[in-house]
Amino acid sequence: MSDAAKKMDDFEEQPELEVSAGRSETARSWLKEFRKHEGLEKIALARRLGFGDNGRSRVHKFLDGQDDAITVLATERLRATVEGPEGIARYIGFRETRTAKTVVEFAMKVRRAGLFGAIVGPVGAGKSEALKRFAQSTRNDGLPRVRLLRARSTMHLPGLVRGLASEMGIKGGEISKLHSEIVGRLSGRPEFLVVDEVDYLLHNERSLHFFRDLHDETGIGVLFSGQLYFLTQVWERANRGAGGLMEEGRLSMTGALAAFADRLRVQIAPGLDDEEVVAITQDVLSMTLTDEAAKRLVVYVNHDFRVLALLISVMRDIRQRIGKTCDHRIIEASWTRAMHVKSKQ
Repeated sequence: MSDAAKKMDDFEEQPELEVSAGRSETARSWLKEFRKHEGLEKIALARRLGFGDNGRSRVHKFLDGQDDAITVLATERLRATVEGPEGIARYIGFRETRTAKTVVEFAMKVRRAGLFGAIVGPVGAGKSEALKRFAQSTRNDGLPRVRLLRARSTMHLPGLVRGLASEMGIKGGEISKLHSEIVGRLSGRPEFLVVDEVDYLLHNERSLHFFRDLHDETGIGVLFSGQLYFLTQVWERANRGAGGLMEEGRLSMTGALAAFADRLRVQIAPGLDDEEVVAITQDVLSMTLTDEAAKRLVVYVNHDFRVLALLISVMRDIRQRIGKTCDHRIIEASWTRAMHVKSKQ
């Protein structure tokens, strides 16, 4: 282990390190729910927290009500890793980054005009958090209600249709009947559908066409959010077999997703830029990064909000130990510790 990493261990094991009772209880409550959801034995939970097999007793005591600052920190790091930006928003808060502004502006455009659009960008850019903020801030504004859906790797068309119908209060039935009832409901009471993590639907193109059908049949706005990979795959599948044919000045698309791609309006969302990474870190930690520390931080984060959140979760509880200035050694130690914790999860 490097000297910087050992120094981080010294910071963490300081006996003076304390966390509030409320913060401990929040961590304990989340950890209990996580353990129940994952079906983990206490020894497995200790491994996920980065304590190894010897941490079972520590975890047992914490779950049983004994406060432990180190276990609280480990739990918060695990939560940030599992939940991404949502899990760390309570102490980082919503940030109006370039990505957030781009997402909100494009979403409003698609919603107002009833378009069929997609916003794509790098992993960890903050698209999902911006969409949640958009949904919250547009309630009761007189435009179609925003319904935020999240695609999953296990999602297939019947489950998708039944899930949407259930959310809309439509009782069960055959898929074709549910589809018709959803169309009828949206035609009389338009909504704006936002499908996050749309990359998961690429394995089932019928699900993508379902949303295209809803757009065609009702005129409602639909917005997809995903990675750049989504756009690449849609374009390739739309043009597959076209042979580059031109028809009346436009590319003739004959692939499986041709009808889907033909309606799609696209916006590219940027990732976190270097200045945003440094500014967010300094603001959350109330510290000043040296030039070298800022450079190291930018390299490690690589425009990914989730990585930034994980690093901040490591650094936030040692800031009182290192004063108001953060040098490159602290960044290196935080990165080493963060990667160690992540490898155990």
